[in-house]
Amino acid sequence: MPLSWNEIKSRAAGFSKEWSNTSREEAEAKPFLTDFLNIFGISRKRVATFEHRVKKLDDASGYIDLLWPGTLLVEMKSRGQDLKKAYEQARAYCHGLKDYELPQLILICDFQVFHIYREDGLFVEFELPDLINHLNVFEELAGYQKRSYHDEDPVNIAAAELMGKLHDELKAVGYTGAHLEVYLVRLVFILFADDSTIFQKGIFLDYLELRTREDGSDLAMHLDQLFQVLDTPEQSRLKTLDEQLNLFPYVNGRLFSERLPNAAFNTQMRQILLDCCKLDWAKISPAIFGSLFQSVMDATARRNLGAHYTSEKNILKVIKPLFVDDLWEEFHAAGENQNKLRALHHKISKLRFLDPACGCGNFLITAFRELRLVELAIAEKLLRGQPLININMFFMVDLDQFYGIEIGEFPSHIAQVAMWLIDHQMNMLVSEKFGEYIPLRSIASKISPLVDRVNDFSPGDQGMIFDIGAARIAPIICFELIDDQILHDAAKSSNLFVVQTNSATFGTSPESAQQLSITRVRAIEHSRNVLSVSTTGYSAVIDYKGKVVQQTSMASAEHLYASVGLVDQESVRDKLGDWASVGILFWLLLVARRLRV
Repeated sequence: MPLSWNEIKSRAAGFSKEWSNTSREEAEAKPFLTDFLNIFGISRKRVATFEHRVKKLDDASGYIDLLWPGTLLVEMKSRGQDLKKAYEQARAYCHGLKDYELPQLILICDFQVFHIYREDGLFVEFELPDLINHLNVFEELAGYQKRSYHDEDPVNIAAAELMGKLHDELKAVGYTGAHLEVYLVRLVFILFADDSTIFQKGIFLDYLELRTREDGSDLAMHLDQLFQVLDTPEQSRLKTLDEQLNLFPYVNGRLFSERLPNAAFNTQMRQILLDCCKLDWAKISPAIFGSLFQSVMDATARRNLGAHYTSEKNILKVIKPLFVDDLWEEFHAAGENQNKLRALHHKISKLRFLDPACGCGNFLITAFRELRLVELAIAEKLLRGQPLININMFFMVDLDQFYGIEIGEFPSHIAQVAMWLIDHQMNMLVSEKFGEYIPLRSIASKISPLVDRVNDFSPGDQGMIFDIGAARIAPIICFELIDDQILHDAAKSSNLFVVQTNSATFGTSPESAQQLSITRVRAIEHSRNVLSVSTTGYSAVIDYKGKVVQQTSMASAEHLYASVGLVDQESVRDKLGDWASVGILFWLLLVARRLRV
């Protein structure tokens, strides 16, 4: 999920302040660019390389200061140098890039002045202190750009090419047949999961970089271990399991249930897999698996099976006039009529689709996505301005509406996994659309037009406790602090509270201090030490007596280090429940009466 614009603005303000006096390219460019990408929550090592070597038109070698393939090219200069000349230099570098590497943005910068050249022809110039007012130029970096799905997408092509290379390398060392096919499908799933919230972001890349040798000699062993872990529920895993492996969640659906023979990797093959990790698989259309299938099947096999790859562009030419255009026409005709919108929603939830020769499922994938997009548009109208609801209960379009028949085992595997992934992508899109909640929206919208930019979300249905050694940690999210039942339930199951909050919306108002005071009261009430973590407000260590042991300043980049005790004793409030509140109220009435007398 992308960072909120408030969070991005806060980071941009800190970045501008920190780098206001820097001017030397050689010494400062790399940390400058690393911090710049961090504004948008991007880890440089995950997406981009420094000093990327390219061959220019004159066959001379050049070195790009930073390249994020398909997204961003940066050329840094010392302060006061000619930035227009630097742009020509950057353009010359582009001649040496592959098509999928060509950037959407070119950034020319001398630490003070920014020149932004967009793929669509837009040019923007501003100085460092004014960065916070031009963040919209970097929407691709922020993750808010709406991506179109088409078969020429450079990232999709790059993914298919890299997986094709890995297939060829594995086949060359003798790893062939059905085992190779399943192996590749597993890797595709892992790569996607590593970028799309199925896993903790980046844990697969970290595992490869930290635990495997550069020559690739132990990579197959580590992948085999990972496959076994992914097929094992968390509660069934060995207590002595490697901590880094234990971060990976259990994946049901039998994708990892079959035990495969160990493959064999070398330096080049390991690097191909690392290059795969550096692509953003969350933005890749699952329909590229058809391209993958096409690239790894030899011509004879394709001819014998009658296999044929159909691009998304051509699929849309078929399904749009078949049913997609009609659904959108019905949607627009419904306008704001709630009954008509509900009827359309019910209609699309009852549709059934069959591809009798589905191959890798490209028709099914694309049809499912288009149906979910119609449903999402309906949701945005029907749920606009409504209070908290269970979003999951609303969305009814399901994978079970889609069927395929396929003679080949490998493409059927790809189709199944690809359908899982497109479903997950669409769920992520729902999460983006309904990521925040505005109470009393109808009133608030009359005060500020910004209200319409914020969509609603649904609450969870259960509390979570994280067991870490002897610690049983109850996470309290922001204004859950004011909910008596949530705090009472958390105290019964935990021995430490961790309060997480983002106060950026409230700026430097007294809200953060108010929330800190509420946290102190809750610490006393439930006899729990509390770690309060705020992105922009006050972070603090609070003991069970309500004393602030350590505290950061407001809106500053600081860290705290403290030893915190685990408190298991039950407070009077939690023993007596609501009767404690009644007793306190009664006591206060008696005190008030005495004072009046």
